[in-house]
Amino acid sequence: MVEVAIAILVVSVGLLAVFGLFGDALDINKSTVADTQSALFAEEVLNGFKAAAQNITNATPSQWATAVQGIILTNPPWWDPAYIKVGSYTNQYKYTPQSGSMGKLTDFSCRYTLGVTNVANNVAGVTLSVWPLGVATNAPLRFYTEVYNYGM
Repeated sequence: MVEVAIAILVVSVGLLAVFGLFGDALDINKSTVADTQSALFAEEVLNGFKAAAQNITNATPSQWATAVQGIILTNPPWWDPAYIKVGSYTNQYKYTPQSGSMGKLTDFSCRYTLGVTNVANNVAGVTLSVWPLGVATNAPLRFYTEVYNYGM
């Protein structure tokens, strides 16, 4: 009987430790999903900036920030709001699918800062900082690209 009680105690302590890891695993999974969605958001924003910058002529990179205000996000078409502005915005930017089994639930929300700096002649550096909402970290995810304007 004593051996059975000790065996049950050992097994219960082991199971308690394993069950304690589930909360951490769920937090890590949520953070990983938010990082992936932030990267997809950044890809669309930075590529939209590059596409908008190709239509600019006779402008310095420091003027590009004004010229490309309101980049439209179209893929997928459920971003709210559907445009991006250069500067610092703390408004909730969210992706909400319009249909599906779960209805209109917000799938991803973030705050962002989009900055443009002059790197060289005809070259602008674009930095996007993204803070996914609902994740425990306060550190932003930073994305950077350089945009060339050969039409100048």
